[in-house]
Amino acid sequence: MAVPSREFLISEVDREFALQHPEAPRRLNANDPSQAHLVEQWNAMYHEFLGFMVDSHFFRFFPNAPRPLDPNDLSQSTLVEYWNDLRAAIETGTSQYDWSNEPKSQDAADATPAA
Repeated sequence: MAVPSREFLISEVDREFALQHPEAPRRLNANDPSQAHLVEQWNAMYHEFLGFMVDSHFFRFFPNAPRPLDPNDLSQSTLVEYWNDLRAAIETGTSQYDWSNEPKSQDAADATPAA
């Protein structure tokens, strides 16, 4: 299972943003005060889409994991670490784990991605 790239994420956000804001310039300028509200909305959409993408891939690996994860629950700390690693894999292209193959076990306690 390939993890989507940051470029793919941005293209999806750009596509949806253009549909929701046809009046917006094709390229937003973060330094233009008249576009500040649009930039803020684009950033919110980016983080929303990123969360959905991470969840989509994470819960394929760990379908029995609690929804939503609780970063304050120590019993979920490994799962939270994996979720954060998947997020980094999408945003930066770097990851501590190999997310290209399904785990051997669907049990969240046993399913460890390859390092």
